[in-house]
Amino acid sequence: MSLIIGCQENRSESSTEQGIRTSRTAAIRYATDDVIQLDGERLSESDVLGRPHAIERVGDYLLVADFSGNPFAHILRAEDGTYVSSIEGRGEGPGEFQSIWSFDVGTNAAGDAWIYDMTSLRLTRINVPDYVEGAHALGDSLISFDIGFTLTAPHWLGDSLVVSPGFLNEEGRLAYLAPDQGTLHHVAGPSLPEHDGVPEAVRQHAYHAYMTTSPDRSSLALATRYADRVEIYDAEGDLKYIVEGPGEKKPVFEVATYRGEPTMQTTDQTWSGYLDIAADSSRIYALYAGKSRNETLSGAGSRVHVLSWTGELVGVYELDAPVQGIALGDRSRTLYATQIAPRPAIVQYDLAGLDETS
Repeated sequence: MSLIIGCQENRSESSTEQGIRTSRTAAIRYATDDVIQLDGERLSESDVLGRPHAIERVGDYLLVADFSGNPFAHILRAEDGTYVSSIEGRGEGPGEFQSIWSFDVGTNAAGDAWIYDMTSLRLTRINVPDYVEGAHALGDSLISFDIGFTLTAPHWLGDSLVVSPGFLNEEGRLAYLAPDQGTLHHVAGPSLPEHDGVPEAVRQHAYHAYMTTSPDRSSLALATRYADRVEIYDAEGDLKYIVEGPGEKKPVFEVATYRGEPTMQTTDQTWSGYLDIAADSSRIYALYAGKSRNETLSGAGSRVHVLSWTGELVGVYELDAPVQGIALGDRSRTLYATQIAPRPAIVQYDLAGLDETS
């Protein structure tokens, strides 16, 4: 059976097809003429790239996750996209991976980043400059989580706390974790919209979210994969704003069974909403697909919705090609993106000067 989960928040007035609505402010809209067209520069079209998705800038380098697997990620020079090194080694031991889903630059030393293996539920620290120079071996800092559910975007809030959305098995939106013990500390945030007969873990999967933080880690922003929904929280997990995208779509899926447990199963009508999210101290950049899964390249998007941390629409960018992941560069003057088709590539977009005009 196909189930449509409906949102139960108080809503503002209805928006138009090209509108984005924020639940706690007046409705905001944009016209097609307001969309800023961006042409990118292909930094890297190296044969080493398989299926690039997540991307993060770490100092002078770019970390790029690769869904093709082993190598699981690549290191490129941010300045010109030159290939530097790869991260490989399939397994469960220190410095080995089963998958790489996302990155977080953390809150520690310059050049440090944390690699998230969703399959293993594990964070691995890497100091990118030292790794490039051969002075750092992966696996000296590992954090494995024993929590009974999947995390989708773990980020550090300080030296002793990690927060992430995920497929939680209890009501709430954000899991706060104790990294020194690898355990769940507490769950915060509101319950997701209800639907009779849908198990909590399935509902959480239907609202699968990517997450980013403000640079000072005081605010969090979530972008929902199967719906037109961006959520903004403070660091304690208190919901501040909800922004609905142009299609105002809710998750559409089937409840299936896998190994005796209920699970979410997508259909041809499942909506592809937001695919990734990045932020600086003043703005949130949410990559938007806005298509159903039966459409071509449903896992890629070419439109970026730019929001303030109070949920107001600041601008809309139209990229010259559909991409899978995004990251901000130095002082937010550059947007990096990963592209699969027509050929795997890392694309750079110049944002300099757009803050004053968008």
